[in-house]
Amino acid sequence: LIEAAGEDPQTIQMIARLKDENVGELDELRNLPIEEVMHGLKTSLDEIKMLDFLFEDPDRALREMEKEGLLPKEHVKKYRKDPSLLEEDTRRALYFRFVSLAVVGGYL
Repeated sequence: LIEAAGEDPQTIQMIARLKDENVGELDELRNLPIEEVMHGLKTSLDEIKMLDFLFEDPDRALREMEKEGLLPKEHVKKYRKDPSLLEEDTRRALYFRFVSLAVVGGYL
């Protein structure tokens, strides 16, 4: 996934913006132990892999995520209207977290 991200034009642009706009935060995160960064990468990858199962039934995914308090209240109405947006937003957020950690770890 790291190799594919490094070759994807949209991801490359996202990384450039991330590095430009978050210099201080990235410098702080680079002080994290490499084990913590690796654990975050593994956790993110595991969660990305689970999304296919979670969103087999988008309505159930919405109910479960809402019940667990994982959804911002201001977005619940939008997701109820179109549960596919929840999957899209969740995938995007997890991918961003994965890429961010890869940048912090020096893999991208």
